[in-house]
Amino acid sequence: MRKEIQKDQSYLFEWSFFDKNIQEVPASGTISVYNNSGTALVSAAAVSIETDGVIKYLLDATYTTTLDYNYKIELTYRVGDITHRPFYLFDVVNTPLQNTVRDEDLFQFAPDLRDKVQTNMVETTSTGTTTTFISTELRALNLDFKGGNCEILITDTTKHYAEITGWESDANRATFQPAYTSAVASGLKVRIRASFQRFIDDAWERFVKRDIRNKVGIVAGYIDTTVADNLVIFKALELICFGKMEEEGDKWSLRATKFDDKYKDEMTKLSAPYDRDEDGNIDDGENKDRPHYKSAGIVI
Repeated sequence: MRKEIQKDQSYLFEWSFFDKNIQEVPASGTISVYNNSGTALVSAAAVSIETDGVIKYLLDATYTTTLDYNYKIELTYRVGDITHRPFYLFDVVNTPLQNTVRDEDLFQFAPDLRDKVQTNMVETTSTGTTTTFISTELRALNLDFKGGNCEILITDTTKHYAEITGWESDANRATFQPAYTSAVASGLKVRIRASFQRFIDDAWERFVKRDIRNKVGIVAGYIDTTVADNLVIFKALELICFGKMEEEGDKWSLRATKFDDKYKDEMTKLSAPYDRDEDGNIDDGENKDRPHYKSAGIVI
């Protein structure tokens, strides 16, 4: 989804590209940035490429001094003998809205997700420490476990419960808290649940931002960071439940439908003050004359 970048601030762009679900590692890359008149602000500047293939570029604040829409990025990167050239748009705004929803917000509406739903069982393959365990089986799951939790089966009668505070995929190592009394040995079973953050981020980036922008142009006009929280929660829960559905009418199918209905209902109720003149503030007139969502469209 198109980025909304804060005026007079630098912004770190990041991209990852895949070939049949395998992340590509480009050999080189450049970026050019244009305003909506086609004037080049940045011309073929080199990007940085991480060892895992993530492309990064820090856009300096000197290029975000003007509030405007439809700035254009031309990214060029090379993998093997092939040069790729994707394009992106972004807007410069006063008050970009941030997604602050986390796992705990989802558990309020679906508490069983906290426990053993969507867990994986792995075996440690090397000795870790009192706050880390290592398993080569983790990488194959292709998940980011930070923010999730684990249950380390020390013996048949001893289990250690902890929160995953870090995940290093290159080292197959997860960090957890609280610490165990001794180093986690090789050959132990670990039940682990990844964070639901990827569903939360997808809900925000691919659905909520799109649906709001389709109505009011930019999300930033709402200013209040919490205004879209329920929308993100219900859409993330719908995505999670839909992904677990095995047949029409099962528990997860019914839940997906319920959260979809709650998302649509929440969208029609969205009637928060909106910064129409884009000055970064809500004045009395804007507070009184709020956009509202109905099936017939939006009144502004």
